[in-house]
Amino acid sequence: MASTEITSPADLVDRIRRGNKEAEDALVQRYSRGVSFIIKRKIQNPTDIEELVQQTFMIALEKIRRGAVDEPERVSGYICGIAEKLALAHLQKARLRNFTGIDEIALVVDSNRGPFEQLLRKEEAGIVRQVIAELRMPRDREIIIRYYLHEEEKESICASLSLTSVQFNRVIFRALDRFKELYEKRLHANRQEGLMKGVKTS
Repeated sequence: MASTEITSPADLVDRIRRGNKEAEDALVQRYSRGVSFIIKRKIQNPTDIEELVQQTFMIALEKIRRGAVDEPERVSGYICGIAEKLALAHLQKARLRNFTGIDEIALVVDSNRGPFEQLLRKEEAGIVRQVIAELRMPRDREIIIRYYLHEEEKESICASLSLTSVQFNRVIFRALDRFKELYEKRLHANRQEGLMKGVKTS
């Protein structure tokens, strides 16, 4: 059956679940422009964009094949959500590269920054250290430290932890979600504490 005959998202999903490779190609062709647009809003490097687009469809197709997409008619939003998470994870990775260790996460301070901005950045570094230590799952801490801080290759981490590439992506997404939630709570709590101290001393 020609890909042009496949019209609905639910039809695409159903055919992919049944092993139809043509439907997989049709899905990639149909949604690649939207996925690229989402990623380009956050990422500038063309090589990174291409890699993230490929990862998006790799993850999406694996999920569809396993029947993990509960609402096939909304597969477009599902794929876009994966692209959004990948782009955010990429940005988070770039940001955490500024930190060089878990026990002594040192901030790379730009000498051109003003004193107040440097203070804020140092506060963030301390929070990152605290949040990583608070992650409940040892594997979450290990992967974040090895992949984002030590910049170890994904293949090396997968080999040592007996993870497939798809499993690694799932683990890192969940770890980053937990990290983000804890980070935002800790940042808010620290700033509230700072405000309270300021009130008491005024």
